[in-house]
Amino acid sequence: MKVQVKLHGLLLAGVDAPEGILEVEIPPRSDVAALCEALSETVPLLDVRACLAVVNGVKVPYSHPLQDGDEVGLYHLFSGGE
Repeated sequence: MKVQVKLHGLLLAGVDAPEGILEVEIPPRSDVAALCEALSETVPLLDVRACLAVVNGVKVPYSHPLQDGDEVGLYHLFSGGE
């Protein structure tokens, strides 16, 4: 399945993506934690202990299941947002 990820703040450092938007292919029934694992090689500063996840505009835990087409925002808690 495909989800769209919008990176914010410090997570943009070292990422070659227009406006911080990535489209990521992950296995069906994946959760936010699995998405972060898939992104860990692409996003150098991704540390789930210091990130906030928002799915379709709602703050969610890392165990939140994702669906095809979800829009996920990842924020670094200590970077001051966008």
